[in-house]
Amino acid sequence: MPSIFDETESRIAKSLKDNSRNSAAFRNELRDLKLCETSDAFKEDLSRLNGDLHKDGMLSGLQIVESEKTHEFELQNTYVKQSDLHKFWVVQPSKFECGSSAEAMAISKITRHAPFSAADIHELSKENGTIKQGLPHGDDNKHMENALKSHNLNAQTFDCEENPHQEMDQLDAELAKGRSAIAYIRNPDTGHGHFIFVAGKTDAKHYLIGNSGNPHYANAAPVDRETLQKWLLGKKLGHSYFVSVW
Repeated sequence: MPSIFDETESRIAKSLKDNSRNSAAFRNELRDLKLCETSDAFKEDLSRLNGDLHKDGMLSGLQIVESEKTHEFELQNTYVKQSDLHKFWVVQPSKFECGSSAEAMAISKITRHAPFSAADIHELSKENGTIKQGLPHGDDNKHMENALKSHNLNAQTFDCEENPHQEMDQLDAELAKGRSAIAYIRNPDTGHGHFIFVAGKTDAKHYLIGNSGNPHYANAAPVDRETLQKWLLGKKLGHSYFVSVW
């Protein structure tokens, strides 16, 4: 049975080419897509639709989402601003809590909308059994994914060692869907393994980073693609990876 998106994707794509993003014509195209089910397959179709349109360069900074109130589809801005940092950024309470701090920032951005306290981060650390390198077995690329899922978040791990030349494209594709990420990198300050939170991309196509490792990062400017790629591929203490979270 063909997907609802198989039948309408070409029409939406044509509308995106023919009309401005905010045009009434394009909004009408989206309103024609009524939510008919909430199955995993349906969600996968919506994710694929966003991915295809982003790949074609037609949804830069935007994604198609289902409105909780109207059950119609609408455009949502996926760009983030530097001023968003104050909504989630934290400084890690100890040198071994970068993993729990990155997890706390993800939770804050997605569901809590306020930063965690040091005591709250300590509680996450207890849950995670935090030891050296921020989480048990810091190079175990499934531990962070499981920790996020335990807080009712969606998460998916991408191993940069398996696709060393595709990691940034994979990360960009996830951020374009309105998702964030936690990345395990080589700390640019110390050279050690480190977790950071990648909140999203700005309209200037730079990456807004939640780095808990230093109080001076409270107002850190977004970083460019080359810088973040060096951090990811500079990791030599174990696997480099990121976990998409939404």
